[in-house]
Amino acid sequence: MGVAGCSSNNQNSGSGAVAATINGTEIYEDTVTDYIQSVREQQGLTDEDSWGNYLAQMGTDPAGVREQIINTYVTRELINSGAEEKGVTVDSSEVDSYVDKMKSNYDSDEKWQSALEQAGMTEDEYRDNIALSLVSQQLQEKVGEGA
Repeated sequence: MGVAGCSSNNQNSGSGAVAATINGTEIYEDTVTDYIQSVREQQGLTDEDSWGNYLAQMGTDPAGVREQIINTYVTRELINSGAEEKGVTVDSSEVDSYVDKMKSNYDSDEKWQSALEQAGMTEDEYRDNIALSLVSQQLQEKVGEGA
């Protein structure tokens, strides 16, 4: 669907109605709406016709997109709380290594920043995504050890 590239760890900074609560963490409706708007802008789907065509091509509707985004936040929260419970952490040098490796694919910092912008994220958000991925891998390994 293409919404996975968009990132925000600010589900706690929202206000208004609560879309979901997971392990005591509230995910706000305005956070979900902002995420959808960001995806629409990133994909060039700002008018209703192009958005509707996109949804039809993807075989979904606005409620389905909303559900996917909420599930993204829920998954993130479950990974983070599971990692905390199991004592799984990621060293910042690991994240730096992955980011540096990706950056090395670009001729300049400007091109790197442009690629991030096209993906709809900042470098900090990219780092957060890498850290979450590494934590998720380590958590799976740790849980797998006990199986």
